Amino acid sequence: MSELLKIVEDIKNEFNIAPKVQFWRVKRNAKKPNLYVVLPDTLGFIAYLKSLGVCFEFTSNELVIQHNGIVNKIEISDLKRIVQKDIQNLPDVNEEGITKDEILSMVMTNEARLFKVKGLLEFLPLRQFEWIKSNESTGYFFYLNGVVCVEASKIEVVPYNTIKGHVWESQIIKRNFELTEPKGSDWADFLFKASGETNELIANLNASLGYMLHSFKDSANAYLVLFGEAVADSNLGGGAGKGLTGAGISKIANTAFKDMRQYSSSDAFKWSMVNQETAVFILSDLKQNFDHQILYNLITEGFEVNKKNEPVSIYPFTDSPKLLASTNYSLDSDSGHGGRRVRLVEFSQHWNQNNTPDKYYGKLFFDQWDEKEWKQFDSYMLLCVAQYLKNGFPKIKESSTSKRKRIMNKPGMYDLVEWVNNYNSSEFKSFANIYLDYSTSKHVTGKPIGKNVWLARLEDAISILKEKQYEVAENGSVKSIKIW
Repeated sequence: MSELLKIVEDIKNEFNIAPKVQFWRVKRNAKKPNLYVVLPDTLGFIAYLKSLGVCFEFTSNELVIQHNGIVNKIEISDLKRIVQKDIQNLPDVNEEGITKDEILSMVMTNEARLFKVKGLLEFLPLRQFEWIKSNESTGYFFYLNGVVCVEASKIEVVPYNTIKGHVWESQIIKRNFELTEPKGSDWADFLFKASGETNELIANLNASLGYMLHSFKDSANAYLVLFGEAVADSNLGGGAGKGLTGAGISKIANTAFKDMRQYSSSDAFKWSMVNQETAVFILSDLKQNFDHQILYNLITEGFEVNKKNEPVSIYPFTDSPKLLASTNYSLDSDSGHGGRRVRLVEFSQHWNQNNTPDKYYGKLFFDQWDEKEWKQFDSYMLLCVAQYLKNGFPKIKESSTSKRKRIMNKPGMYDLVEWVNNYNSSEFKSFANIYLDYSTSKHVTGKPIGKNVWLARLEDAISILKEKQYEVAENGSVKSIKIW
């Protein structure tokens, strides 16, 4: 609220509004002029609010106040405090002989009438703002000292009044930006170690950060960024730095979070945390065997958001957030839609439950940073945006560790791999006979893999067992298989 009051004071000081707009009138007794009553002037009240920049935002239909290109959501309680403060700043007794206490009493008596959204306030203008948006070649980031314009070849800070358009106050990062060398910072070191200190993986992680932070959306290059772990056993995952990296993104972009451990496809309000200002939507902890194809419409088409007791909000593709998911398990990012729409970012096991960043660096990230560390962090992240604008977000090959984890997470794979490891057939056998060898083997401790998917699972098993090979021969519709 203090920020809103400051905005209002700036408006009044700039335009000298307060003395000129009166939202009350005095009704005197014709025979006894000293007897009077103070009443609300409804036209004057609307004019007064309009002069402060109060209106309804077109898309969300939310009550806002705007000044110098900055739009701030405002609650009815905020309006009441603004009016109260203005009355307190009036002379004790004005030219009509009316005290400011009488004016305040009039407002309090008529509070339900003056501050009713479905009433008098409906006569405030409905305004369609032109928002400052990133484009294909430039990303815009809003800091206290100006708008940071990021291009592939440069990063510069320009005053707000040099760029046409408006920005939500909640989009303004409450820090000053100064481009500085991030090399050697704790943040840069943390990410480098999280990437296994490999150039390919740190470049991939940086590209993902640049992609997520650049709010421009291109339907041909829309991805689900997937933070995973380069560990063969999903049970050994966790604490690799995925969550901390996501928190870093939220320090620059408006971010909504969803704990996917509580996800239900039948929940009508499952995306209710998304709003008009959300730039990044983080889906944390995807469950094992989660069908990420259900997210593809969100990636390529947009969001339909249900909130309790509110109308449904539709956010088209260009105005919907980018998606980032994290998981300890593996998702198929190579076949079908995954090959085009999923960008896997693998975290190493450098950071874990026993080796955490706060212990290693001796401080909590973000909460215990000084000004220098924040400048290095901001510079690192926006340099990632510049690199993304220059190089894009190319898909890298899935690591053998991640591939093995993804395959082993499929039902029945442990038994099949064990069987393949101990099986050899020097000659081709019919599919029926070799499947019988598998399904009756002592290595199959649970339910055998079904015939209809067994051959695909066999190919998966062979692909992670470097010492094993197989061949399929076909004679019409009859398949024969040899494993050695």
